[in-house]
Amino acid sequence: MNRLTTLFLTLALGAIPTLAVAAQSVITGPAGSGKFGKDVVVLPNGNFVVLDPEFDLNAGAIDVGAVYLYRADGVLISTLRGSATNDRVGSDGVTVLANGNYLIHSPLWNGEEGALSFGRATTGVSGIVSISNSMISAFDIQFGSKASVTVLPNGNFLVRSDSWLDLSLDNPRRIGAIRFVNGQSGGIGTMDESNALVATAVDIGNVNAVSMTTKIYVLTDGNYVMTSEGASVNGAVIWGDAQTGRTGRLSDATWGAFALVGSKDGDGLFMNVLPLANGAYAVEFPYMDVGPTMDVGAVAFVNTPSQRIGVVTSANALFGNTTSDQVGKVTELGNGHCVVNSPLWDDGATPNVGAVTHAPNCAISGFVTAANSLIGGRSNDRIGLKNVTPDNPSHIVVLSDGDYAVMSRYFNRGSVAGAGAVTIVSGTTGMTGVVSEANSVVGSRLNDEVGIDGTALTNGNLVIAAPSWDSPTLANVGAVAWISGTPMTAFELSSSNALVGDQVDDFVGSHGVTALSNGNYVVKSNSWHGQRAAFTWGAGNTGVRGVLTATNSWISPNDEPSNSTRVVTLPNGNYLAINAGYADYSGIIGFGNGGAGLTGMQAPSAFTLVGGPSDGLGIAGGANEPVQVLGNGDFVVGWNGYDGIASNGGAVLYGHSMWDAGFNLPVTGANSLRGAQAQDALGLNVYPQANGNYIVQSRFYDNFASATDAGIVMLARGDGSTVGTPTSSNSVIGIQVNGGDTQNFDYDNTRNQLIVGEPASNRVVRYQPGTATTTQIFQVDPATSAVGSATTITALVTSNAAPALGTVRIYASTGESCTDESPIDWTSDTAAFACSITFLTPGARTLHAEFTGSWTQGFSRSANVNHTAQSPDIFRNGFE
Repeated sequence: MNRLTTLFLTLALGAIPTLAVAAQSVITGPAGSGKFGKDVVVLPNGNFVVLDPEFDLNAGAIDVGAVYLYRADGVLISTLRGSATNDRVGSDGVTVLANGNYLIHSPLWNGEEGALSFGRATTGVSGIVSISNSMISAFDIQFGSKASVTVLPNGNFLVRSDSWLDLSLDNPRRIGAIRFVNGQSGGIGTMDESNALVATAVDIGNVNAVSMTTKIYVLTDGNYVMTSEGASVNGAVIWGDAQTGRTGRLSDATWGAFALVGSKDGDGLFMNVLPLANGAYAVEFPYMDVGPTMDVGAVAFVNTPSQRIGVVTSANALFGNTTSDQVGKVTELGNGHCVVNSPLWDDGATPNVGAVTHAPNCAISGFVTAANSLIGGRSNDRIGLKNVTPDNPSHIVVLSDGDYAVMSRYFNRGSVAGAGAVTIVSGTTGMTGVVSEANSVVGSRLNDEVGIDGTALTNGNLVIAAPSWDSPTLANVGAVAWISGTPMTAFELSSSNALVGDQVDDFVGSHGVTALSNGNYVVKSNSWHGQRAAFTWGAGNTGVRGVLTATNSWISPNDEPSNSTRVVTLPNGNYLAINAGYADYSGIIGFGNGGAGLTGMQAPSAFTLVGGPSDGLGIAGGANEPVQVLGNGDFVVGWNGYDGIASNGGAVLYGHSMWDAGFNLPVTGANSLRGAQAQDALGLNVYPQANGNYIVQSRFYDNFASATDAGIVMLARGDGSTVGTPTSSNSVIGIQVNGGDTQNFDYDNTRNQLIVGEPASNRVVRYQPGTATTTQIFQVDPATSAVGSATTITALVTSNAAPALGTVRIYASTGESCTDESPIDWTSDTAAFACSITFLTPGARTLHAEFTGSWTQGFSRSANVNHTAQSPDIFRNGFE
């Protein structure tokens, strides 16, 4: 009898398990649970972690904490618990590593010494937290917090202990340590110099050399660097290999051979590292000294292994010349070159003129001079300075073609202080000389501050906003100018080349410029003609010029709150203009054509969504913005104040990104999700997911008559078809009064499964849309396979109807897998999936099948099936 005949007969005889009948299944916390489901985390393989830091032991210890790992189908895999009162295992959550394994953070364990426990994605971690299954740091203070871990792209990770106590010293001190840990095997035990990087206390006195002032930066090639401001008080930058890490004890004798270091006390103060695209990095030392000259600053580019170590000098770094030059801030251009900006650089006796130095191939050394830099010409020009703050932030805008704009709001034009300037510079050659009217776009009056804001367009051009710009007769009318991305573009800002206001304090451009994906842009002006909000569309190849009016802008008819406007860009170039303060917080959202824009007065139309009295349309009432763009380019509007069915019942409206579609109005149960109860605030939070679907959450949602503010989490389809009112069949609705405050979720987009934690009820809910299914492995052919030969696995999926969509994946416990996305109907309610795996190593393993589910039929997992792959020699000879 062949395989297909056997399959058909098996199905006809009804040898398929009985179906589950619900799309939701509840996991109830075990006895002793305090906040079961306080957090839920889905791992990449579909298994999920459940936390309960307030779990109590039957013996009387309270809040020992527990962390559970479940299979994607809800079967318990492992349990890790504390043992003493207030251990609160898992109190700081879980970190998922890049390889799918995870870490459990328990900083309160053992009287707040803390512990960090490693769990495998497949088997978890079980037992009582101890030195045998977790990393601890004896006599530490809250070791193992989430903030102490840095995850590397290869799955390995670093753990820092700010208060690590060195017990090897006659007078033990807390000098800190950083431990590198393999993300496949994890780590246990305590830190010491055999498994961590530590310092020698006599070198540093009371300054923590390795950890407390350390920052860890992950490089683009996956390796990492650590900066230690306290290393012998000179500062150090230590490179680490992502495969092997760094261990050992540092001292004065080893720092220079181990790290890139300063030469004097305080050289490392506020140092910073900028990872570069090729795996190299730049190190900024703003307070580096040269001999007796203080705080000249230096930038070291590290491109080769030999540049990772040694003392920073003018032979391997770019330095300033005079006290408080504070060289420099690095910007990577994207074309392989870099720029070093030093706004406080002095030109001899002329202070704070500023300098911008081109670094070809992101490599330069020596000193900043007028011969190798673009500089200011007057005291306090401070070219390239964003604003005067302790960290003196740089203001370089990188254009899409690799050129860049030097934004100099403090530039003094002759006797006109603060006129401002914007200088377009070639990203290939840089520019030297002095910023002036001949090579820059400039202002003309006191404190015009041209250069205070700049936005790069996707086509290589630039738009600048100067809200404080004065016309010849009116103060602070504001101006926004389009600038060609051609280097050395020069003109004086005026109404003939910019969008401007026509009344005092119009502050045109006060809320910035938003670049659209098609190269065009939108200007936001919230103080036009009083407090009226205006959105002005501009063409990305020519700009928009002249006085701002309703002819070229979309303008609110009345004064509105000045902080209520936003622009949301869509991938196809269209956009949404949001004025949440419209009509006394009724709110309005306009759908803008990215090729022409919105104009006229803001009012109801076919292309606007308008709220009712005090509906608050467009107000961010929850954890994220009310308008969210989905993976397919469309968008959803969360409108928690919508009153269509009940006061503040809320709604979620799906919108299409195409100009001829836009909003589907009016809002009804046929095109939107709507809350049916007062104060449900549906749409309070909307979360787009990677597969294009989205999740709606509101902590104020009532479980009908049984529990107020029980909370709701709803999985919605990313094509706009999820409409109507929520029910228990399409949502997870809490069951406890005020339970919505702690309701949380995670989403498995591969299996289309929502995991919802409800700690107020000590339960976790698994939800899949559609009808329940069951999956089983029907046949493995051959039953015992040969290494190097294909093994075909057939799985059956049964539901109310034979699944026509969805995918079956076969997993082996040894890591192999295969996929079939083409089901074959064999009976009215069952489909068959088959794929092949070639095992390359002999031995026993288990196999299981997963049906990933669809919107009509839910995820399910088969039981494990044993399988053995044998060496071909056994098949040939019957023995080895």
